[in-house]
Amino acid sequence: MFKRHPYLYFTRFKLLSKNVEVHDIQHESYNLTNRETDIPKHFFEVNRLIFPTDNKLTDLEKIKALSIWLVTHIKGGSGLSLSSGKALKIMLAGKGGVCSDIAQIFNNFCVINNLQVREWGVTLIPFNTNYGGHSFNEVYCKELKKWVFVDVSNCLLFYTESQEVPLSVMELY
Repeated sequence: MFKRHPYLYFTRFKLLSKNVEVHDIQHESYNLTNRETDIPKHFFEVNRLIFPTDNKLTDLEKIKALSIWLVTHIKGGSGLSLSSGKALKIMLAGKGGVCSDIAQIFNNFCVINNLQVREWGVTLIPFNTNYGGHSFNEVYCKELKKWVFVDVSNCLLFYTESQEVPLSVMELY
């Protein structure tokens, strides 16, 4: 109960929220502070299940494969607020995980698959217990030369009707 108290979400939101310009965040990523050597070994074991062969996939193909595998193998449940290594094991055992937990482990899979990634979160102020908030990711696709919004917990990419290239977070907003 205490781990998911609305006050904690509000406080986290206020601490992390900043007014910045789009160009200020263009090169920000989870990878800047998290190296492949920092990722728990269990991620590498699971990664071999997701990518059993050494195919030369594009970044977008990797994003899709990761998202489909995770949404297929994680049923979700209550929030975990645990380290990535523990969260991955619990989620794969079918014992929990919300959007922020899934976004957190997706970040690590991106690092070990040479994908630049960042995590986003939205909420309402004042905090609304009926909505809470939502976490999602954005991955830089080298072949598209742009950031791509991916909602891993719902296995979604976003497109306009007239384009075949997925949208970034800023393009969607």
